[in-house]
Amino acid sequence: MALQRERLFQTNFYALDIETNRIVDPEPVQIAVVRFENGIEVEKWTKYFYAWHRCTKNALQTHGLSRRKLREKKAHPFCKLQAKALMEFLEIKKEWPITSFNVGFDRDKVLKPAFKLVGLEDKLADDDRWRCA
Repeated sequence: MALQRERLFQTNFYALDIETNRIVDPEPVQIAVVRFENGIEVEKWTKYFYAWHRCTKNALQTHGLSRRKLREKKAHPFCKLQAKALMEFLEIKKEWPITSFNVGFDRDKVLKPAFKLVGLEDKLADDDRWRCA
């Protein structure tokens, strides 16, 4: 029974949350990842970014990250350095799953294009670690 329960409830994982500027051709304005070990938060990685296009009204209503707030949070454009830093954080425990509420959107519509833009499209693995929460 304990083995079944362990398979059912994964307690070692990454929780990923991405806020974007819009739904169509989205760009990240915030990427946050929390690493959980035995169900306890052990480390957090959060960065804020300026997008090329302004946030839509709907996006602003969802996350509230206006240009002013992004400036206060010391946002900068998404770049190769930040892509590498994110991947290094996710590789600390490379066998652990990466979970997100909308993993298809976060990985395929936001991260893959962002990584491609900075020339690192091959660094974002399309493996079985990605899971919908």
